[in-house]
Parts: sequence; structure tokens; C-alpha cells
Amino acid sequence: GLEGGESVKDFIARIHAGAEKFLGDRGIYRIEHELPIWHIDNHGERIAFVAHAGTNSAVICHLLGLAPTPWEWERFVLGHASVTRLEALKIGDGYVFALSPLSDLEHIPREDRTN
Repeated sequence: GLEGGESVKDFIARIHAGAEKFLGDRGIYRIEHELPIWHIDNHGERIAFVAHAGTNSAVICHLLGLAPTPWEWERFVLGHASVTRLEALKIGDGYVFALSPLSDLEHIPREDRTN
């Protein structure tokens, strides 16, 4: 993190805890398993996360079951006002999340997009 600011480790832990609480309140939680398998009460329900790229990248990594890194926002580069979609797919007794698309900007004219 930035000098005098929140450490990356604390940032990631805070985002993961917040996402787990938010999703848990909606009947979505990770099943105790070595793989990233989730329980979902209401499959088909749509949920939107709106946040900064670093926060969204940390949530994406958490849902996909990827180990945290200090460069989450570099792992998943997200354009301003972009749309990223995670879809829950039924696997055995639970669900996994699939990523597609990442950072879709088709709703924004090319000349208005930022890097």
C-alpha cells in the first residue's frame, strides 16, 4: 500500500470479508473445500458490484478462488466504467464462477474510453 496507508494485505482481507458478508446475506457462501466451490440459494439472481478497479479485482480473484497478490488491479486490468461478468456454473453439489467478459467497454464510444 501507500506509505502511511492501509497495507495491501489488510486491503485484500477487508474486501474479501466484505464480499463474504454481502454474498452470505444473499445465501451465497463458499463450501468448505480445497477448491473454490460455492453454495448458492437462489441461482439465477443477479448481483452487481460497483467499485474501483482494485476492489473489483480483489472480488473477482476471491470468487474465482485465486490466491491474493499485491497487484490484483494489474492481474485484472479494468477500464473505467467497464462491465465484467461472473457467471455461476453448477458443478456437482455446488457452483463455480466463470469469468466472461472482462472489462467490456462496448457501451462506451471509443473516443470516450480511458486507459
